[in-house]
Amino acid sequence: MDSISIFANAEPIELGSMLFTIVEPHRGHEVEYNRWYERDHLYSGCMIGPYNFAAKRFVATYSLKTLRWPKSSVITGDFDRGSYLALYWILKGYGDIWAKWAGKQVIALHQAGRMFEHRDHVHTQLYDFGWSISSTSSDVPAELVLDHPYQGLIVEFFDRNDELEVSKFEKLLTDHGLAIQEEARDKTTSLVFRPQEMKATAPGVKALRADPARYLVLTFTSKSPEEILSYLLETHSNTQLAKNSILQARLGFIPTVPGTDLYCDQLWDN
Repeated sequence: MDSISIFANAEPIELGSMLFTIVEPHRGHEVEYNRWYERDHLYSGCMIGPYNFAAKRFVATYSLKTLRWPKSSVITGDFDRGSYLALYWILKGYGDIWAKWAGKQVIALHQAGRMFEHRDHVHTQLYDFGWSISSTSSDVPAELVLDHPYQGLIVEFFDRNDELEVSKFEKLLTDHGLAIQEEARDKTTSLVFRPQEMKATAPGVKALRADPARYLVLTFTSKSPEEILSYLLETHSNTQLAKNSILQARLGFIPTVPGTDLYCDQLWDN
């Protein structure tokens, strides 16, 4: 086969969907879990699959967890659950192919004894990418945010009130992202996602429906996430977004440092 026919149908690099997975290691197994995930599962469970073109891991220290809102949520349960988050970017148009591969792969890994028992899935679901909230043309594209050296990540789950039109609500989400950018006064990118149906393809992973009212906003910030979380805690209740939605969860994370066990001893209030 010549090179022209091989690449005749090559697709542009565009974010289409993501796997979003929050996991809680069992106490006493933090380091073991961290090493297993970053040295094996990140790659064998996801990245070697077709059309999975980027990934990144994040961690929530106990000090960050104390800034979560509400304290008990439908996403994490108790506020101090959900210490690690992994995000995986999947090429637009190929989410189904990757998901089918991932379902088979996790079964193979279980059969090979390469899954880690001392952990709980807190929230694992596939999401479709909606849009990027950018204030200038120089902002980091959605496809590159996992590679950009952002210092923090704010995760927010909003449920739209039924009486508000979708287009008006999505405008409120965009205004929300722009307000964070203005407050941060630094490079910040917000991405909006909608949930997919999630089948239970692995032990511990719950089947989740695609709630038509739910939106997930990921805000990557160059500033400390504590600053942004404090700002949102003070201002959100007075916004139009708050009046037209239910904030199901707001969670702050920082990137892990691959090849280290940094933060493993800071996950809980000991």
